[in-house]
Amino acid sequence: MAKAIRHKGFSLVDIGQPCVTFNHVNTWKWWNDHVYTLDETGHDRFDYELALKKAQEAGDKIPIGVLYEAEKPTFDDAYRSLNAETLAHAPIDNVDVNKLMERHL
Repeated sequence: MAKAIRHKGFSLVDIGQPCVTFNHVNTWKWWNDHVYTLDETGHDRFDYELALKKAQEAGDKIPIGVLYEAEKPTFDDAYRSLNAETLAHAPIDNVDVNKLMERHL
């Protein structure tokens, strides 16, 4: 999962966790016997079609980990102006709200 956090772009991660408190069928032993990590299989996390197939796997073996990643601008990259300074200190003297107000009247 650390790969997905450090990845610059979009990541789809499947994280599973059994509820062993209330589910006495799917215990930790059952979980460990039925779950496999995609990183251990050489899964191509940039293949969209393969990610869709892996997301639908269920039954004897259930994949977890990074299903899909895409190279895309991050939120910070797309809105660099938000990183320039805090909004509380941003100048507002050149903001024209007339067009916005006309739309809602």
